[in-house]
Amino acid sequence: MSCGNAQYNGTYCVDVDYYNPNTGTQSSYRLIAIASNNKLVQLNFPNGGDLDIKDFGNVKFKDKTAIAIVGSGKSYRVKILKAGNDCFSDVPIAKRCKGYTKSGERCKNKTDNRSGFCHKHL
Repeated sequence: MSCGNAQYNGTYCVDVDYYNPNTGTQSSYRLIAIASNNKLVQLNFPNGGDLDIKDFGNVKFKDKTAIAIVGSGKSYRVKILKAGNDCFSDVPIAKRCKGYTKSGERCKNKTDNRSGFCHKHL
């Protein structure tokens, strides 16, 4: 079976590219998606929220990719990375910056930089 004709059923780690044409906002996310019969059923966000077929309708995967359009044209390009829900083992986890402010208080920014310092304290 070729990749373009693969059947997607279950839970997948996905990278999602979001675009809002009304504001020009673009973002990328690593999320967990649920697929059934080669269709995108649900996108799960880390904060507990989700988008599902009630939001984006009938969206099929082709070559591991699906494009869901929501609301007033917001698009979610969903690319399957791998099966399962262990999506974040290779993603650096942001921690509190080791730096200090001019007033001597510990910086409240988060960083995933290996140095432990945020962009202001590098």
